[in-house]
Amino acid sequence: GDKIGNHPVTYDDFGNIIIKILAKPNASKNMIGVCTKCERLGLRIAAPPVDGKANKEMLKFLASTLGIRRSALSITEDNGELKTVKVDAGSIFIEELLAKLMDAQYMKTSYIGHPDYFKINYIDDQYGV
Repeated sequence: GDKIGNHPVTYDDFGNIIIKILAKPNASKNMIGVCTKCERLGLRIAAPPVDGKANKEMLKFLASTLGIRRSALSITEDNGELKTVKVDAGSIFIEELLAKLMDAQYMKTSYIGHPDYFKINYIDDQYGV
């Protein structure tokens, strides 16, 4: 399909930024990649999927990566490893958000799955950043 239409980072009608995520819990450390097969942001989360711990850690990790308040983030869909996170309108510009995700990816030497599966250049390919 049209990759830009299915990009993991989009807006909703209210100006909130919507991030589609594939989250893998029980990681040794928090990491960011991109799942090109499922067209989602790929996160490894250093917390177990018990009592909401992985979700809590995921939001904390995203907030610190993006440099925004944890309260600006909320999980709007939660189907196991497939999640959707809403970033409140006005808390960060989408260009800045993408740049920070890119920076976070480039700092990591490994990301989820095989290198062909998670491509760290996916976001800038789509946006020409």
